[in-house]
Amino acid sequence: WGTARQYRLTARVAGPDVPGSLDRLLSAWRDHLAGQPDLAGPDTSAILSWPSRDVAGLATLLHHGLQPLAVLAARPISRLGAPAEVPDGVRVRRAVLDDLAAVVRLEHEVVRYDANFVAVIDRPWTADALAAEAEQALAVPEPWIWLAERERDGEPIGVLHAQPPAAAGWIAPLTSRAPVAYNLLTGVSATQRGGGIGAALATRFHQAAE
Repeated sequence: WGTARQYRLTARVAGPDVPGSLDRLLSAWRDHLAGQPDLAGPDTSAILSWPSRDVAGLATLLHHGLQPLAVLAARPISRLGAPAEVPDGVRVRRAVLDDLAAVVRLEHEVVRYDANFVAVIDRPWTADALAAEAEQALAVPEPWIWLAERERDGEPIGVLHAQPPAAAGWIAPLTSRAPVAYNLLTGVSATQRGGGIGAALATRFHQAAE
């Protein structure tokens, strides 16, 4: 989704002087990266995840030239609240393999939109990558992909693609809760946004996760 070459740092910082410790760690990382080949390439990034509640390190991150590109949010089942109602004239259902083209079209629309915010890159092969991923996800009896469609003509207008705990192990270390499911991608067609379709899709995902 992002740059082709990514250098990632998992920071473990403790003690009474978090800003100072983080400053020394980032300085050491900078020196390490300086020895890597082709570091200045246009398709390269240095990425660090930092807990948003740990505000002591934020000024240090900015001082080293890092800037926020994405936010990861963890939501416990106990805090989901009331299910969202499906808007009138819309139905939400699990996608099946025959929906592959619609799923890819809607997912690619999300990628193209997110590319405006730099962290995601729409590449010439993005649609092929989305198709391969969605085809694999749709091959199981109860896929964790949901479609919203207009009742009058069956036109797909929204999608939510999630990963069950068995596939979400890569994200699990970023929260103390377990097990973890992951909302991989959610999108609603531009002309249909703001009407509750996204919330209805999220409700189906929450119900499956619960």
